[in-house]
Amino acid sequence: MPTVPNTIIQAHALAAQSKGVTVEPLMLEYGLQPEAILAGQGRSDSLGFGRWLGEQWRSMDDETGGFSTQRMKAGTFAMANHAILGAGTLRRALQRSAQFYGLVSEALVIQFTETHGLARLEVALTDQSSLDRRVFIDSLLIIWWRWFSWLVDTPLQLERVELGFVAPPYGDEYPQIYGCQPVCEQTVSAFYFNAAYLDLPVQRTVEQLTEFLSQAPAFLLTHYRRHDQLAQQLRHLFSTHEHPAALDQTAAATLLNLSASTLRRRLREEGTGFQRLKDQWRKTRAIYLLKSTDASLHHIAQTLGFSEASAFHRAFQGWTGENPGAVRQRSIQVTGDRIYQKK
Repeated sequence: MPTVPNTIIQAHALAAQSKGVTVEPLMLEYGLQPEAILAGQGRSDSLGFGRWLGEQWRSMDDETGGFSTQRMKAGTFAMANHAILGAGTLRRALQRSAQFYGLVSEALVIQFTETHGLARLEVALTDQSSLDRRVFIDSLLIIWWRWFSWLVDTPLQLERVELGFVAPPYGDEYPQIYGCQPVCEQTVSAFYFNAAYLDLPVQRTVEQLTEFLSQAPAFLLTHYRRHDQLAQQLRHLFSTHEHPAALDQTAAATLLNLSASTLRRRLREEGTGFQRLKDQWRKTRAIYLLKSTDASLHHIAQTLGFSEASAFHRAFQGWTGENPGAVRQRSIQVTGDRIYQKK
């Protein structure tokens, strides 16, 4: 059963208590143990934590959970999703999310920057508080990362995470939470990922959004399992291998010191499969090559392991709903930084 350190839940509980909320009854309702949580001892069920937190935010009518002096009314996150659902691409969705929260909050600042082949999302709270807000900053980064991964139906592999504070008591959980080891005590809190992802199309429908919003945003904080790391290892392997297109399931299993059957079983337990992960890599790499190089479609097809350009064309159409030629024609040369933030 997936669990979460009680030090994380404790911080959320203390923020709610700072607003005069009695947290114990609702904790008990969701199977949590208030005494251990408020003492910051042990671990609790992740699902119970996510359900408690979502209901706590709704009952407070505050999606900051008390961490900000400026209340963010329940439903704000839902409206943000409606604002970005028709954005077209991940890049535009990130722009809109920054603009949306700039309109509804003076305290929360979201800044999206694109430079040197990397996309960067920075979060900050500008109001003053006596609370330890490290958990909330982590929450914001995690929510944005998983939110937009869901939006384009592709896990965004983080290249780097910077945190503007000393590592918290739950810091040893970071590699499992972020998929990498954050660098603490930086000047800002931000995550970085390959800018090639920015051209991925928004995949979700209104119907899917309804189901998503029934559990988000709190569910995004707990939607990982500590042992679900094999898919992440494979994504890293595709990103770093000398000839990733040539990797098949057997070769990948050997490199990861597993049998092919174990690899297949563990990926199935994580809700994915080898071919799906390889196609996610192909899609991201294809968009990058189309927009950032003048390589021919035939060369790109060969680079991605397709025997014919026509096969690549059909696959790309299935991944994105567009043909590769249209993506290339629409691309522009970006120079310098592009910054989107609240003025």
